[in-house]
Amino acid sequence: MKVFWRVLLVLFGVALVAIAAFVATLVRGFRTQDPRILEPMRRFLNETVNPETLKTAGKKGEETSVIHHVGRSTGTEYSTPIGAKPTAGGFVVALPYGSGAQWVRNVVAAGSAVLEHDGETHVVHDPAIVPIEDTVFATDEPWILGVFGVREALVLRT
Repeated sequence: MKVFWRVLLVLFGVALVAIAAFVATLVRGFRTQDPRILEPMRRFLNETVNPETLKTAGKKGEETSVIHHVGRSTGTEYSTPIGAKPTAGGFVVALPYGSGAQWVRNVVAAGSAVLEHDGETHVVHDPAIVPIEDTVFATDEPWILGVFGVREALVLRT
């Protein structure tokens, strides 16, 4: 019986080390904007997580919002779940993948989009990429600056 518990303890330890290594790799990827880490993460989110998130995002009481935007070259309409925070003149969105994310580039190129947030629909315009230190994230959620190294945010005006 002692052998069983020792084996179980070793397996548990190996699992903890593997999880810690995975989390450290993700944090490093975000902090350095390493495409070898970010691209597979984006693909996983777009193919697996986002379709499920979109089922409830933007609805009353949900933290996740939905931004509806149009592709720059295709004209295709897209819906992307995002974490928008209300501000005095609109909304601000932290950009953990940076300003190169396709949805960000689409919104900036179009100059406007439609945002569903907490059960309400808002037409947002004049998107501006700003240093995250200049937004509410610097005081409300400073950990995203320190842990993930997020440097940019998107300001959307209503």
